[in-house]
Amino acid sequence: ANTHQFIVVYPNAKGGSWVINTNSDVDFISQLIDTVRKNYSCNACLFAMGMSQGGFLTYKLACSLPQKLKAIAVVSGNISQNLQNNCTISGGLPILHFHGTSDPLVGFNGTIGIPSVPNTINWLVNQNKCNTTPTITNLPNTNIADSTTAESNTYSNGTNGSSVTFYKIK
Repeated sequence: ANTHQFIVVYPNAKGGSWVINTNSDVDFISQLIDTVRKNYSCNACLFAMGMSQGGFLTYKLACSLPQKLKAIAVVSGNISQNLQNNCTISGGLPILHFHGTSDPLVGFNGTIGIPSVPNTINWLVNQNKCNTTPTITNLPNTNIADSTTAESNTYSNGTNGSSVTFYKIK
């Protein structure tokens, strides 16, 4: 961060668990953003990233604070069906989503109240008004011993040049 002159903030969830069914943690993150911007010399270029439950919170931030975010990335997280039904991500928000097809905690095929990952990706593509046919790139298999492969699915030409890129770990 120092070499490339950017600020990194790693907030921790109170009690080890983000609250995604109320706005308390969204309010906390919003106040944290305002505090960092007030106390440090920084521009408006803000990226949010979360893994697992932090990914769920990242999608909630995208719905609640789109004006503060430049792009988001989610790893092994998802967006609840309730939030999908009540959210509009306007203005074209670039999104990266990484997910394994055999994720044992946040299932690829969804569960009660959580849509499948392909459903979420389609929803994001529609929100950003991206091309619905992705550019698919098989990534190099750099470790054949781990029994996984990966592909990138990029949905481009969305609002304000946004894209949704989904890295599927098979």
